[in-house]
Amino acid sequence: MVAPVRKVANALAVLSLLLVCGELFARYYLGLGTPALIEKHPSIEYVSSPNQDVSRFGNRIFINEFGMRSDPLLETVADSHTRVMVFGDSVVYGGNQVDQSQLATSLLQTALRQQDQDAEVGNVSANSWGPGNWLAYAEKYGFFDANVIALVLSAHDERDNPTFAELNENSTPTHAPLSALIEAITRYSNHLIGTVSGDAPSSPPKRVGDRATSDRVQGRDQSNIETQQAMADLLAFLTSASESGAQVLVFYHLEKIELETKTLQPGYQTITDALQSVGLDIISLEPYYQKASKISDELYLDRIHPSVLGQAAIATALLDQLRGSIQQ
Repeated sequence: MVAPVRKVANALAVLSLLLVCGELFARYYLGLGTPALIEKHPSIEYVSSPNQDVSRFGNRIFINEFGMRSDPLLETVADSHTRVMVFGDSVVYGGNQVDQSQLATSLLQTALRQQDQDAEVGNVSANSWGPGNWLAYAEKYGFFDANVIALVLSAHDERDNPTFAELNENSTPTHAPLSALIEAITRYSNHLIGTVSGDAPSSPPKRVGDRATSDRVQGRDQSNIETQQAMADLLAFLTSASESGAQVLVFYHLEKIELETKTLQPGYQTITDALQSVGLDIISLEPYYQKASKISDELYLDRIHPSVLGQAAIATALLDQLRGSIQQ
């Protein structure tokens, strides 16, 4: 009897050791166990929880007091101070595969501080945000006396409306997991098989316009309603931004297939028409992407989200449009 008991004890000891090693590896090497958290919000839908500083897959994610992926805002600034607020979705947010320092907004802030040491750039974004989210955030917090308000959007924003549905804890965690090892198994098992690549921001969920229905006319009517709502929210956001006294810039981010085929998604024209109705032009990021690299795989993490090189191209576009437009 002694031998079998000893074998069981030895097996349990080995298993315990493996679990401890797995937990330590997942927590301190992969950076799991402490995801950047999201909070539900009654009007914005959801927003990054304030005051976070975590590391994921070696990349820092810092969230300031206003739920921005940015440095804390200065409390007092001079009249000549440069403050830029960049609104967007997961393209601007960057996700876990882009370090804070490599975000377009961080690169822009660094470049602006070469001219103005107190220049600030706010990154107002979250995965799958759209016009309704941007508008609600601005109604809640305002525009922070920004000199420039920049918006980076894509074709899918044509019909991207908040749903206030239950959040998916895997893509939008509201609380930390019980352990890093549990998170590795439940959230990242697919990524951890073959290669550890982190989690690129998930593609925007199909929240609008693609419900299965046998009634195609009803589907088109629903799609039109959703487009009208999104465009109404977009114009309300841009009008409010203009009324704040800031310069307003709107940038069009191309999905990978748009860049490769040189064919824009239908949503581009809808958004362009809406912008022109309030006297705004859309600035395509295509020439900046083309200049950065002729290889699309170098510019994208997946079919939508920019790589570090893509983030740098966005920063260049922002800086080009800002150059000479801000009074120092």
